[in-house]
Amino acid sequence: MGLRKQSAIDELINEAFERRTAEHAAASTGAAPPMTEPFDRPLHAGERSLLGFLAARTVAEQTGCTLDEAFDALSAAAGEGQVVLAGDAADVRVSVRGKVVVHAGRDWLAFRASWPGDDPWQDRR
Repeated sequence: MGLRKQSAIDELINEAFERRTAEHAAASTGAAPPMTEPFDRPLHAGERSLLGFLAARTVAEQTGCTLDEAFDALSAAAGEGQVVLAGDAADVRVSVRGKVVVHAGRDWLAFRASWPGDDPWQDRR
């Protein structure tokens, strides 16, 4: 996806977020309602794949190894039962040897997993 197209999409998402936030603030009489409805379904293959990619990118960036080396290390840790995928209807986490390496909202994960070829690493803030 071209940078210009991605920037336009990101701008639309940010505008929608700001508009929805303003609507909630105007209508709120107490605590703001959640921004999204909880997800009442298991993760699908695309979401699981994206979590694996994000875990490998995180490990590679934090350790200075290559992406292939990170995938190999994660695969070995998973074979030892040291990679845990946990979450609820709102969030999901990938932990390796007891340390959280990826934490994502289910809404963000579902959105990003539905755009094959997109690089979610560029969306981190």
